[in-house]
Amino acid sequence: MDWRKNLLPDHRASGQYLPWVIAVMVYLATLAASAGLTVNKSLGQWRDDLTRNATVQIASARPDSVAQQVEAALKVLRAAPGVEKAEALSRGDLVALLEPWLGSGNVSNDLPMPSLIEVTLAPEPAVDFKALVSKLAKVAPDARMDTHESWIDRLITLARTVQAIAIGIVVLIALATVAIVVFATRAGLAADQQVVEVLHLIGGQDTFIAGRFQSHFLRLALRGGIVGLAAAATTIVMLARFTSELGGSFVPKVHISPFEILILLAVPLAAALTTMITARITVMRSLARIT
Repeated sequence: MDWRKNLLPDHRASGQYLPWVIAVMVYLATLAASAGLTVNKSLGQWRDDLTRNATVQIASARPDSVAQQVEAALKVLRAAPGVEKAEALSRGDLVALLEPWLGSGNVSNDLPMPSLIEVTLAPEPAVDFKALVSKLAKVAPDARMDTHESWIDRLITLARTVQAIAIGIVVLIALATVAIVVFATRAGLAADQQVVEVLHLIGGQDTFIAGRFQSHFLRLALRGGIVGLAAAATTIVMLARFTSELGGSFVPKVHISPFEILILLAVPLAAALTTMITARITVMRSLARIT
């Protein structure tokens, strides 16, 4: 039965280009899935950081009253239920916050800056911000409290948007893969039309022919999937090193957990199964029309 081995030889167009196409698809899908997982993890960190912190800003036209207002505000904040810590930031701390944006050494000593109090909130009990703001207004009329609610809402919206885009990319890649496999399968079937006709004449069943096609395309997809996954893993490692060097609490750090690694490993397997199933269905439908 040597003719079985000659059905769909690998030198044809489907065997020559399909593994590279699958490799590119797996590479893009893996990166998109990794981005979605990273953003989802970073969202939890950002939310925890922002919900557990608040800032009190004191800026007055009378500089001599600022120090008194800061001291009074610190007393109110430290005595408030739910406040774990309240510390006034020095000018050096404020300069350090501005230097990443203005450049090191570019912050002039004459630059006017408001006084800032960094507030760390305890997990329990919840802070009554309305009552706290009212108390601050009595002892520090120029104090303004920022609970970062607008930042949290924007970050959540941004994260959900990125996740939706990542899911959309994966879906589009899957659809494109299916279309490419259908085209490649039909091209291979047309190229082997004479072989298929001979098989029908000697009693070959459609399921046998479809099985040969699906095993052929499964091998091609696994070969391309491994290449695509290896390229994606290299890219993720490089991004992980780059983000770790950047630092900063709001820079998404690429760190993949063991469970997430399993999810990413499933991408080439899913591509291979999709390719195999698509090839089988395409062949069965094409043979049904022929017969």
